[in-house]
Amino acid sequence: MNYFLLIFCLIFGSVQTQSHLIPWSESTKIQWKDFKGTPEANPKLYAMTRSGIYTSSLVNGSKLTVVARSVFDKNTSWARQGFDTLRILEHERLHFDITELLARQFKKAVSDKGKFSRVTYKKDLDELNALLSKSYVATQDMYDGETSTFRNSQAEWKKKIAAELVALDGFKGPEVKVLVGN
Repeated sequence: MNYFLLIFCLIFGSVQTQSHLIPWSESTKIQWKDFKGTPEANPKLYAMTRSGIYTSSLVNGSKLTVVARSVFDKNTSWARQGFDTLRILEHERLHFDITELLARQFKKAVSDKGKFSRVTYKKDLDELNALLSKSYVATQDMYDGETSTFRNSQAEWKKKIAAELVALDGFKGPEVKVLVGN
């Protein structure tokens, strides 16, 4: 089982400059060596993926640029010795994939809105975050619930999330640009 930390915040600077954070990538998957945190006392948990989304926004003229990057936190993610199997690692990787899915859904929602008010765009982005966060929490909980016994549902979830990521392939870049007006 896994619980997670969802981070929405405004950052100044690059995620890449924070060595304890790993940006999500199709080509580079997290490994057990990336789980550097101390295991929690709950003996029912074998591993914990701490991932989240760093967001920032910038208005320049009539353009609003919104950045959303999913990241894995090495310092707070952990695995119990003896439970660091490939099966559990695949489960944890999919938690990170679900985080990336939310980042893409967020960028799509921004794009779908199309135009933001210069006065209220921060509040509007916060509202989008809150709305998608509820869905994210429900998805992560459902994933843990349905795969807690490591039956075939893990493969079904992997297929489902992969398909959803492909469907949102146009939003895999870190940013989306939309109009901003008065």
